[in-house]
Amino acid sequence: MRRHMALQCRHWLRRRCVPLLKLLNGSGAPRTQMSAAFLEKARSHKDRQTELLEAMSSGTADSSKISEYSIEISKLGRVVELYDRLQGLHDDAEVAQELAQEGSDELVDDLKEIQEEVEEVEASLVRALVPRDAADEQDAILEVRPGVGGDEAGLFALELFEMYRKFCAGRGWQFTEMSMSMTE
Repeated sequence: MRRHMALQCRHWLRRRCVPLLKLLNGSGAPRTQMSAAFLEKARSHKDRQTELLEAMSSGTADSSKISEYSIEISKLGRVVELYDRLQGLHDDAEVAQELAQEGSDELVDDLKEIQEEVEEVEASLVRALVPRDAADEQDAILEVRPGVGGDEAGLFALELFEMYRKFCAGRGWQFTEMSMSMTE
């Protein structure tokens, strides 16, 4: 009886858990779509944030340096937060793999959830690591002119102008009308 039950448990593990364990690589961490370069860059951001925090807490930095450090820490914060979350998910996956070897029933759902969350965090981390364009923080000037078409083109240009005004208001951006000339 005991041998029969052990065989049933092994069969259940093979049938239910092995396909999910194939989602894991040999180290027990979820299979990653990120390149090693992205992970290394995120790790360097975390190391830099640690250095800055130590420099701020040492008491040797003057107020201008502390201000610079604070700005840099806030820029690194999102990447470091996502990197820490990814590391936590890898740890969770290792625990799930250990439980898989013991035959836990909750493992199937947990492994799926971990894999989905790893993919979401990796995508967010890649977006956070992409360097920002310097023009992203600058103002933009938009000119809307009616084309060929007479009054209809002018009405369309006015509607387009209003659409952009509402778009900017919805995003919380400042919108200043520099000049406008209306036709009859």
